[in-house]
Amino acid sequence: MSLVPDQATFRQLAQKSDLIPVCLDMMADLETPVSVYARLRALGSPFLFESVTGGDKLGRYSFCGAGPAMTLTAWEDRTEITRRDGSKETIPTPADPLSLVKKELSGLRVAKVPGLPPFVGGMVGMVSYEYVHRIEPTVPKPAKDPAGTPLLHFMLVDRVVAFDNARQTLRLIVNARVKSPAEADAAWDAAKQELESLRAVITGPRAAVAAELPAGAEFATGMANVNQADFEAAIRKTVEQLLETVDPSREVDFMEKVAVLLPAYVILDMMGLPREDFAQIKRWSDDLRLFIGTSRSEEDKYKKARDGADRMSSYFREVISQRRNSPGDDVITAMVTATDTNGALREDELVAMCMLVLFGGHETTTSLLGSAVVALIKHPEQKQNLYDDPSLIDSAVEEFLRYDGPSNSIARVAAVDHELHGKKLVAGDRVFAMINAANRDPRRFDRPHELILDRTPNRHLTFGQGLHFCLGAPLARLEAKVCIGSLVAQYPAMRFGKGDVKWLDALVMRGPTQLPLVLS
Repeated sequence: MSLVPDQATFRQLAQKSDLIPVCLDMMADLETPVSVYARLRALGSPFLFESVTGGDKLGRYSFCGAGPAMTLTAWEDRTEITRRDGSKETIPTPADPLSLVKKELSGLRVAKVPGLPPFVGGMVGMVSYEYVHRIEPTVPKPAKDPAGTPLLHFMLVDRVVAFDNARQTLRLIVNARVKSPAEADAAWDAAKQELESLRAVITGPRAAVAAELPAGAEFATGMANVNQADFEAAIRKTVEQLLETVDPSREVDFMEKVAVLLPAYVILDMMGLPREDFAQIKRWSDDLRLFIGTSRSEEDKYKKARDGADRMSSYFREVISQRRNSPGDDVITAMVTATDTNGALREDELVAMCMLVLFGGHETTTSLLGSAVVALIKHPEQKQNLYDDPSLIDSAVEEFLRYDGPSNSIARVAAVDHELHGKKLVAGDRVFAMINAANRDPRRFDRPHELILDRTPNRHLTFGQGLHFCLGAPLARLEAKVCIGSLVAQYPAMRFGKGDVKWLDALVMRGPTQLPLVLS
């Protein structure tokens, strides 16, 4: 473990300081400030600070922390102080409760370590509006707050995780207390151990906790604005429109003309968004995809991914605002107006849901359509079987998902130490489970490397399993059923064009990016 400062420098700093920040750097390829915050909740009393510059651009650092050394909460008549060891103290609230905060920090000699972010720990909290009468006597004392809001609430934070948005790194910081220079080595060892524990929290598994529902809880109910038959007809109409734009006698890129547009148009129509917006949405989506499992070492890929996410987020915030003022008959309106016993969704939740539905609803289905066409052309006997017997389409779609599905792999974290095929996995290790490899496991599938459209049983893992099963699976299946069925019925002689078939350069996703075809 490489720490900053190193032990020798720490000893020098201990000569003149009694609080020394010690840090450990980690890559943050698969983490976000929100995901780190979610993991830190296990330590209790978490916080997340974001910053912006110029009013619309994310600042360099995001700060997370949890498990404070001390908590100070002041009401009008009393102040409660709770320390990490569990000890509690209640004292009368002084005229200026902030004096307690200042007292807690006074006298500390904090070492300055070059290269650290501007915040490495200290007091984190809030001052309520009602505090004003404590500093401005002319303001009358407010009536008793029925919610019991304190005048102020502060936490003494000595463990911080700084998310560097520029370098895409996590900087884990522990503030080591040094009672005397003679105890410097012991303090450094304690900080090292604390950093190791903090790293285990960040990299370890995050358990799914079931929320306890109150008795008689009511859930939001909804009704589809279209039945399944009409929905399938709408998809079929979109497929027909796209195929009409293609000259079957000339080479055409199937991905560009059909596979990319069909799922995108379906999702846009469901969300009540104009199809004309797809060009810009696609650019944002492509940038965002750079972060999700790409194997390319592309310059500024994290910046591009963040910019894409920021632009898509701003787009949906505007749409959500429009739907609040002018509701429509679409998915976004349904999400905006949905309520349960906890009230309506917050704006950040709505934005996240919109981005998930849009991105997840078209990227993977696009890959599924392209891979299915490639598989059929490489197996002309199976293509002929589907042409002769269109009723095979349902089982054919399942086989396309198994044979060369769009979910190449999923990321998971080892929950316990484990040995697999001679490879030792330590709890907290990040593991990529190769879904497409599992879908060709000879212990589960007969002739796993063959395309068999009437395969049964066909319990593939492309859509995940259990808690993580893909909510969009029925839509993806329906789109593939309509598109591939129509394509084979109209153009049974379709074949590869002269151009090269190109594929996604990615670890998580799998599918063609370019697919030259001649349809007839």
